[in-house]
Amino acid sequence: MSDVATNAQLSPAVTQLPVSGYFDEKVFELEMKLLFDAGPGYVGHELMVPGIHDYRTQEWRDHARMLLRQPDGIYEMSNICRHRQAIMLQGSGQARHIVCPIHRWTYDGEGKLIGAPHFPANPCLNLGKRRLEPVSSISRATSSTASNCTRAITTGRPSSRSISRITTSCPTIRGSATSSPATT
Repeated sequence: MSDVATNAQLSPAVTQLPVSGYFDEKVFELEMKLLFDAGPGYVGHELMVPGIHDYRTQEWRDHARMLLRQPDGIYEMSNICRHRQAIMLQGSGQARHIVCPIHRWTYDGEGKLIGAPHFPANPCLNLGKRRLEPVSSISRATSSTASNCTRAITTGRPSSRSISRITTSCPTIRGSATSSPATT
């Protein structure tokens, strides 16, 4: 009979991260910033804005951004007035012009400020926007509707450099990175 269970042959498992690293708020914040904020993210489905001049605010961003369909494509645009930072639209609907509910600053569908009451000249504070492109490189194994999702043009991917910044800037992880597996 073999003697597999002797203490000499068994050694404790070595992990890359201590258990506390999975629950550390600082690690979570760094991961969100360096891994997820830098990469492409889900913005919405093109069916959310089916017609020209349709909009849909992004609830998961506290309505601060919106999808807007233009004749030349779908855009993600700021939904915050540049004057007093008020949320201008909520939910979904159709709008050729976007009007701030506080001081009636008016933007056209392109995000350009076209009217600023009580200002002698146009302060030229346009809304920020970026054009979205359909995702076309979806594998055939996914559903056909997945190929119609929209995403931002920018395609940042997490790099090994950003991952190493997480390990070097977090003391919880930094202490465990020096562990090495036991040799037999």
